[in-house]
Amino acid sequence: MWRFNNFKLTKNLAKRSIIFVKEFKIVVKGFKFYLYESGFYWRVEKLQFVDDPKSVDKLFVKIDNDFVIDELGNRIPTIFSKEIERLLENGYKIEGHIAKKLSKMNEERFEIEDLFSTSMVEEIMKEFVWPMPYKIIDDDFSAEVIFPECTFIISDDGLGATDLDFTSYKGKDLRINISVALWVRNLKASDLNLIKRVSVWPNEEDMKTSIKNTMITLQAYFLPFIAGNDDELIEEAENFH
Repeated sequence: MWRFNNFKLTKNLAKRSIIFVKEFKIVVKGFKFYLYESGFYWRVEKLQFVDDPKSVDKLFVKIDNDFVIDELGNRIPTIFSKEIERLLENGYKIEGHIAKKLSKMNEERFEIEDLFSTSMVEEIMKEFVWPMPYKIIDDDFSAEVIFPECTFIISDDGLGATDLDFTSYKGKDLRINISVALWVRNLKASDLNLIKRVSVWPNEEDMKTSIKNTMITLQAYFLPFIAGNDDELIEEAENFH
């Protein structure tokens, strides 16, 4: 059984593909060969990079062709660099422009799919107090949340968690990923009291956790922007390299 899906990621990651391959075992009895299903699937995950993951120019922040240095004299890593670090931490091997991971899944884990839903977002957002009324529009693997002064899209990141992009502010179309917004403000979601995952495998409970953690992050850092009272974030994000 084969399954193939593509997911759009950041500007540096072109696509993500997942192939599930049913494992079979050949058992020899006497002079006869028998083919048995093992009850396991191999999950082959591949990520294709747009930029060279070994390019120093892409791994560290530059302004006017000069690397930005922190107070300790170290070059500041880019979001792309952090993405590569996260992939390596999660068991991916990088060869050229491809990051690849091979893992074994039993059938119970394999059957989990389509974990993200707009109804999840609606349910979890009701647990929080928001500065303005909003409406949510369903769009398959994402939910568009529209406030009077700000719109964001929260979506399935293809890794059993979520991603978020601010897509408009005071009527102006834009595209600011939440990771960029955090980076330019030197903010860390890990500094907040976030909920921990229950498993390394994608599952419904952890998808809900990821949505809730995203809402906690928005509440802690971005309510002024959602309310239309943080014009500076636009300029800071536009200057991000």
